[in-house]
Amino acid sequence: MQQNGAAGGPAPYNILFLLTDQERFFRPGELPADYSLPAHQRLMERGTTFTNHRIASCVCTSSRSVIYTGQHIQHTRMFDNTNFPWMGSLSPDIKTVGHMLREAGYYTAYKGKWHMTKEFETVNKLGSPTRIFTEEMEAYGFSDYFGVGDIIAHTQGGYLHDGIIAAMGCSWLRGKGRELAGQGKPWFLAVNLVNPHDVMF
Repeated sequence: MQQNGAAGGPAPYNILFLLTDQERFFRPGELPADYSLPAHQRLMERGTTFTNHRIASCVCTSSRSVIYTGQHIQHTRMFDNTNFPWMGSLSPDIKTVGHMLREAGYYTAYKGKWHMTKEFETVNKLGSPTRIFTEEMEAYGFSDYFGVGDIIAHTQGGYLHDGIIAAMGCSWLRGKGRELAGQGKPWFLAVNLVNPHDVMF
């Protein structure tokens, strides 16, 4: 969605960034002929699809650190998943896309799985979160975070929590997204779903 800028020219695009775990791009002919993914197809028709890319790591935390900072793992220091005792958290001193887009005048928001800050996934218990870490996420350049995203290190984490994450994203678009549109301020919303990660179990 693009609006007119203050000087009458085109304003920056709003960006809805959808990230899923353990899913890859299927080239034509790789799926069975009678198999369809209509929601994927609709997103591809209405959005942007990157067809020539490679991940920086097959480990979740490591890969996410590259996606959200643009820095290689030797710079982010995220060599393994944060649920291991030898791993720390991503340093908030490393700029994320959230910081960069804020500098460009965007409102940046984040929903769902983060998996780069150790405390986010060790403080809360599955089914009864007591801390939501909204303020802590500001250090990484994102507003409106709700900590349910990282209570997923269990079988069927996507099955149990992706509906909540998707609902939070929709609620944000209907509320804050519309409010920002009324103000003429561009936004970036990252919605990070767990599945098809559950297939590993």
